[in-house]
Formats: sequence, structure tokens, C-alpha cells
Amino acid sequence: MLLVLVGDDIVLLVLVLLGDDIVLLVLLDVDIVLLVLAGVDIVLLVLLGVDIVLLVLLGVDIVLLVLLGVDIVLLVLLSVDIVLLVLFGVDIVLLVLLGDDIVLLVLLSVDIVLLVLVGVDIVLLVLLGVNIVLLTLVLLGVDIVLLVLVGVDIVLLGVDIVLLVLLGDDIVLLVLLGDDIVLLVLLGDDIVLLVLLGDDIVLLVLLGDDIVLLVLLGDDIVLLVLLGDDIVLLVLLGVDIIVLLVLTFLGVDNDPLLPVLFLPLTYKHRNQHFT
Repeated sequence: MLLVLVGDDIVLLVLVLLGDDIVLLVLLDVDIVLLVLAGVDIVLLVLLGVDIVLLVLLGVDIVLLVLLGVDIVLLVLLSVDIVLLVLFGVDIVLLVLLGDDIVLLVLLSVDIVLLVLVGVDIVLLVLLGVNIVLLTLVLLGVDIVLLVLVGVDIVLLGVDIVLLVLLGDDIVLLVLLGDDIVLLVLLGDDIVLLVLLGDDIVLLVLLGDDIVLLVLLGDDIVLLVLLGDDIVLLVLLGVDIIVLLVLTFLGVDNDPLLPVLFLPLTYKHRNQHFT
């Protein structure tokens, strides 16, 4: 044991040789540096003011703890596994690597980002304010599964993808079922819905109280436009066209709606006549 006093500072050096093991303790003012080498294992503790750095090497494993003020950085390496915790103020970043798996937790004030990689699988949790987006990306070969949790849960398996983006009060939802796509965009009270089933497309646009619906079934198209109380329906079946125009009329003195007037127009390519 070796004790050295330099002014008000104290340096305490303890050198213990047990085989290949070494223990080193250094105390400068209130600062402490502790190095422990047990076999190939190392423990390092550094206290600078109120800051602490702890390094533990067990075999090939490493644990690193850094405390800067109220901030903490923790790194744990267990064989190939890593745990990283970073606390900046009230913010936390946690990275856990278990084999090939990774868990990442980021807490920014009240916001949380969680990334979990299990094998090749990924789970992402984003908490922005009171909004929660849970994204589970599972890579099974070329297959992708995306889980979105916002109030209600949605689970799609196989090659299906569900993507939910919450921007303020706006929502963008993308669902890929095989080759099919469903897109939902909510801008304020407006909604745009695009559904692609194979070659088919369904488009729903809600602008205020107005609705535009486009359905493409193979070569067929169905278009529904609702402007106020008026409805325009266009159906294209092959080369055939059906137009349905619905006009509603408001009665005077708060009378109920008059009967709806239907103006159908059908064009048949083969017969070349109107009905």
C-alpha cells in the first residue's frame, strides 16, 4: 500500500498483486479513480466533482456508467450485448443489444422513442405528447409486419404493412396488404383514403362535408362526388358508362326535402344507344 499526500490533495495508491490482478485507487480532493484489474477484468471508477465514470470489463463484457451532473450514460457490453443509458436532464436514451437484438429508448421530456430489434425484428414506439405510435417492423425473409397502436390496435401479418403517422391532429395511414395499399390522410376534418387492391383503387376525399369516392375495379371506375347535399355517381363498367346525378332541393319555410330527382344516363358501347 502506498499513500501520498500532496498539499490538501490525497493520492492513495493500493497495488495488490494477486497473480495478474491489480487494484488501483486514486483520490484527488473529492475525486476518486478506482481501477481494478482482476484477471482480464477491469473496473474503473472516476469521480470528478459530482461526475462518475464507471467502466467494468468482465471477460469481454463492459459496463460503462457516466454521471455528468444529473446526466447518466450507462454502457453494458455482455459478450456482444450492449446497454446504453443516457440521461440528459430528464431525457433518457437506452440502447440494449442482446445478441443481434437492439432496444432503444429515448425519453425527451415526455416523449419516448422505443426501438426493439429482435433478431431482424424492429419495434418502434414514439410518444409525442399524448400521442402514441407503435411501429413493429418484422422482417421474415422479405415479409414485413407493421403494428400501429393509436387508441385501437391494428395487427397485420405476412407481407402486410401498416404505417401510421400522427402530425398534430393529422393522420396518414398506409396499409400494404400484399400488393394492396390503403392510404388515409386526415388533414383537420378532411380525409383522403386510397385503397389499391391489386390493380383496383378506392379514393375517398372528404373536404369538409364533401366526399369524393373513386373505385377502380379492374378497368371499371366508380366515382362518387358529394358536394353539400348533391351526389354525382359515375360508374364505368368496361366501356359502359352509368352516370347518376342526384339533386336534392330544400323546401321553403323549413319544409322537408322534396323527392330526390334521379337523372340516370347509361351508354352501352355494343348496342350504341342510350337508355
